[in-house]
Formats: sequence, structure tokens, C-alpha cells
Amino acid sequence: MGKEEELLKTVHNNDEKKLQKLLLPEKEFQIRKVDVPTSGTLGGRIRMQVVHVDINCQENETGYTPLIIAVLNGNKEIMETLLFYSASVNLADHKGNTPLHLAAFMGRLDIVYILLRNSAKVNIQNSDGNTPLHVVCQSRADDSVQLIHTLSKAGADSTLVNKKGELPLDVAAMYNKKDLVSCLMDGEQRMTGNTSAIIEAALRGHSEIVRLLLDFGINPNCIDKERQTCALHEATRFLRIKAAEELLKYGADPEKENSKNETAYSIASQLPKAKAEEFKKLFDEYKATGPTEMPKFLMVSSGKSEENIKDYPLIETDPSWTKNSPDFCNACTANNPNTNILDGNLRTFWVIPAVTDAWTVFDFHSVHTLTGVFIYGWSSPQMVKTFELQISDDVRGPWTTVSVFNCAVKGSQNAKDPGVPQKFTGFTSSSQFWRIRVISNHGGQCTCFQAVEFNGADQRIIELFQRLNLQKYTDPVIKSGYNNYRKFLLASDSELRELIPDENDFLKVNEEMTKCRKKEFALRTLKWDKLPAQRVDVGDTLPSITVRADLGCSEFVELFIKGNKTKCHGEAKVQLCSNGTHSTAVFKNISFDSVGTYQIGVQGVNHPDVNVLCPHSIEIRPKNKLTQEVEKSFQDIESMLEGLQDL
Repeated sequence: MGKEEELLKTVHNNDEKKLQKLLLPEKEFQIRKVDVPTSGTLGGRIRMQVVHVDINCQENETGYTPLIIAVLNGNKEIMETLLFYSASVNLADHKGNTPLHLAAFMGRLDIVYILLRNSAKVNIQNSDGNTPLHVVCQSRADDSVQLIHTLSKAGADSTLVNKKGELPLDVAAMYNKKDLVSCLMDGEQRMTGNTSAIIEAALRGHSEIVRLLLDFGINPNCIDKERQTCALHEATRFLRIKAAEELLKYGADPEKENSKNETAYSIASQLPKAKAEEFKKLFDEYKATGPTEMPKFLMVSSGKSEENIKDYPLIETDPSWTKNSPDFCNACTANNPNTNILDGNLRTFWVIPAVTDAWTVFDFHSVHTLTGVFIYGWSSPQMVKTFELQISDDVRGPWTTVSVFNCAVKGSQNAKDPGVPQKFTGFTSSSQFWRIRVISNHGGQCTCFQAVEFNGADQRIIELFQRLNLQKYTDPVIKSGYNNYRKFLLASDSELRELIPDENDFLKVNEEMTKCRKKEFALRTLKWDKLPAQRVDVGDTLPSITVRADLGCSEFVELFIKGNKTKCHGEAKVQLCSNGTHSTAVFKNISFDSVGTYQIGVQGVNHPDVNVLCPHSIEIRPKNKLTQEVEKSFQDIESMLEGLQDL
């Protein structure tokens, strides 16, 4: 038996010890170091090259090399040994399959990593024209999504076709691999011109794949160049009623002709009577109503907005927008919840123990128009790649996708460093309830990022100007920083005049804002800021008394005496004034004309149910004669001093 035959047999038998002995050179043979060129991955280590045995020998029948056999056996130790002795990582078998093709088909992500680290080429095509990406799309591997991400990151070209003219996307559609179709469509605007995949899915009745492709923007009426027909024609021909309905929802035309002058109607007419009636009824229904669905995943590039899209300032983040509860989040770890992305700390994470279909909901407490979103992330495979921004009328959905975005891998690789922002614009939509749905990451085993911020404005500001037919002021007001409703209502007259120079318009807006303030800043709470004195002589003036209320409230409040036992004099009814953090009311020159012990409080004039009682009683003492004489003496002394100053 020759050394090459012995080598192949040893690898077949997974005999690591014998392999090491076989590859060690005898004294009369030479061995030399080889500097393997560095690839874009982690390869480039020093290798040993043997000359006494052909490390790349092949079996006669299959063309398997020792490395291919080790891959098929799943023996990573023998693989590493063969690679150390300079085994070719790209040498193919008789069918053109490289070790990477076979590892991909087997779904061995760990072996794929080893091969890529050792400079495996990702776009080699086998005798059928299939690349490793094609192979993954027809395998049953559990890690197929991760394999797609890993190969793509290594430079796999998703636009290469095999000898049948099929893209990896077409193969995934044929094999009903919805998750792989989604991966291949993510971020690939050029894929929306694909016509083969949707026809393959339609004629096989893969209705979920059909819907997914339509959601990514593939034209339901596109004619495939090879088949010269449309998806609806083939769905009808092969009796795929559910696939046909999905196509009709997105605007497929049953009267569109293919190259044979066939329409979906004419094809349906040739079906058995019951099926023909079923299809024609469906066609007539959607012909009357028109499309009922729109593509969800309209790809938008980071930082680029269309001319008719608004660009509003950043909204001040409110941590109460989201919660760590089932209604607000479907996936997080105990120590790194979704609430971390609103905590203002760019070093904390929302950690998602999944790579896809994770979401968190934001309740803005009122309708907000959003025009942009910031995602703070880092340079890691765990970083979010594709996410959807969605809206709903309820915290529990159903959800409608506004836009789909792709995050880059940017920032530090150190999780202790602050996250780096990526801005996404190109949309303008309004809702109280918003949701971020993570579709994929950059190949990590889990997903995490640091923070989110939003550009936009409270819809109530926009509606105020609409009511007055003064929409011309909406954008200037919002872009000047008044995108928060309460901040806008608290703007001073001078600030407002700068934004609304026309006097008549200013008066209209100011009047409307006054009405809005009363509603928005209604009296809800009262607290003591400066308590009343505990005792005072009858008729004497108490030191000023101060209460505090909610920010922006300008209602009137009044002093009251519990039990109405007596009356007080002075400024007992005053208006609350806002000072930037809260509103206050100061009661001055308060006095009592009846001796006794009383408990006083403050209440809203229009909302007497909102009140606060003084925690202690006030003792009103009688004025004695001595006190009056002492006061008179002080007055005489003061008069004398004033007289001396005049001399």
C-alpha cells in the first residue's frame, strides 16, 4: 500500500495518532515551513509542508481528498492536522464540491468557521454551478440562517446563478425555506428585480414564501425572462389557490398576458369546472376591490431622505415609553432588559437571546409623528442588522411596517465603550404605539445593542396649527425645537412672536394655546411649599404662605378654613404661576379677626376636590394691652430716629 492510500485510509478511520506518525517525515525526507498568505479572515499562520506524501491525494472514484474525508466525518482534530501540513482548503472532488460545499450542506457551522479561517473561497461553483450558498439553501441544517450570515460576511455572492440559471434565492424559494428567503432579501435592493423565485414559490404553492417576496417589493406582475410567464399564471395552472390569493392581495392582474397570450382568467377556464369557478370568483373579487396589501419591507438607506419626507428634531427620551413586560417585549435576558435602551446610558444593553423576530413596543402616551430613528450599537456580530419600524392602534397590535432598515457594524468591539449612533430617515408616519422588530443580526449567537432615540414631534402641535388653518408655521415651530407639546405650550410670548411674526396670526395661536394649557395643565396635585405660621395675634398679618402645583398649571387656588368657623382677610385667592419646574401660588397679607384655633387648607377654585390641608393648626391669640403699649413705644422710637435723620 502506497503512502497516499494509507493516508486516505487513516483519515477514513479517524485515526489521529497514526495520522500524526504518517505525516512526520523520515530522516531521508525533508519538511519545510510555508508562510500561508493572510486572507480576509483569521488565516495566515505558519504551516508545514510535507514532501514524502501527497497531502492532497484523491480517491479514484470520488475525488475526495483527505481534508474532504475529514469534513465528511466531522473530525475537526484531523482537519486541523491536515491544514497544519498545508492541505488545500479549496481542492474539489469529482463533482466540483470543495470542503466548504460539503460542510455547508451538512450544516456544520463549526467546520465552516475553520475552513473560512484557513482561506476557503466562498464563491467556487461545483459541476452544477452551485456555490456553498446554493447548497445551504437546499440543506436541512438547523443553523442554516447562521450559515447564510457567515458565508455572506465572508464575501459570498448571492447573485451567482447555477447551470439552471437559479440564484440561491430561487433555490430557497423552491425548498420553502422562509427564513433563508428573508435572510437573502435583507438589505438586497437588487433582489427585488428577481422574477424566478416568486414563480418557483407560486407554482409549488409556497404561499408564505410568495407573501414574503411580495413584502420585500417584488412585482407581482413581473414576467420571468426564462419562462416568459407570471407568478399568478403558474399559481392558477398548478391549482395553488392560496398563492394566487396572496398575489392578488398585492396587485397581481388576472388579465395580464404572458408570452403565449395567456391570462390567469384563460388558464382558469381550462381547469375542472369547480376549480375554474373558484379561481374566477377570486379574480373577480380582487378586480372589484383592488390591492389590499402593500410591501412591508421597502428598503431605505441610512441617512438619506426623500424630498417630501419631514426631518424633525430629536425627541427627548422618556423611559416610561416602554416596560419590561410581555405586552412591551418578547425577548430579553434578566439582567439586560429592553428598558435599558431608554435609560440614557450608552453602556447598557438590551440583550436578546435570539437572532431573529425579537421586538419591543413604545407607548408615546399620545400620537407622535416620527421622521427618524437612531440605533446606538457596536462592532460585533451580535449587532442588529435588519429591523422593522412598525405602528399600531393598540399596544398589542396588529402591526403595520413603516420601513425596514439595515444597521452597519460600527463603533467599538469593547462592550464597555459607549454605543455609536446610526441614523435612519426616509419616512414620516404617525401613531401612539410604535414597535422595533429585529429581523436579523450580523451572525452572532444572540443580539444586543445599547440605545434608541427618535426624531419627530407630538402630533398635537401639528393639529393645533391645522385647526387654525396656519399650517405654514408647523415646520418652523417644530424645527426650532418645539417638538414637545408641553414645551410648546409653555413658550413665552416673546419666543412665540419670533416664530409667528404676523400679529393677527400670533393672537390666534396664543388664544388657542391658552385653551390648550387649561386642558393639558389642569390642576391635579397641590403640595405645601411654605407652611403657615403656627400662632399669631388676632388681626396680625401671617408670613406669606406658598403652595406648589403641577408644571404649567395656571388655575386659581384659594385658602379655606376647615369647618368655616371664621373668615380670613388678605390675598386669599391667587393664580398659580409656572416657574419652569412647577407652578406656585403665594398667599400674602393673610389675617384673622377672630380668636381661636383653626385648620386651614388650599383648594382649586374650579377643582375643589384637589386640595391640601395644613398638617398643624393655627392659633389666633388675643392681643393684650402690654403688647399694644410695646408696639406704640417702638413706633415712637422709630419716629424719633427719623426726625434725627432730618437734622
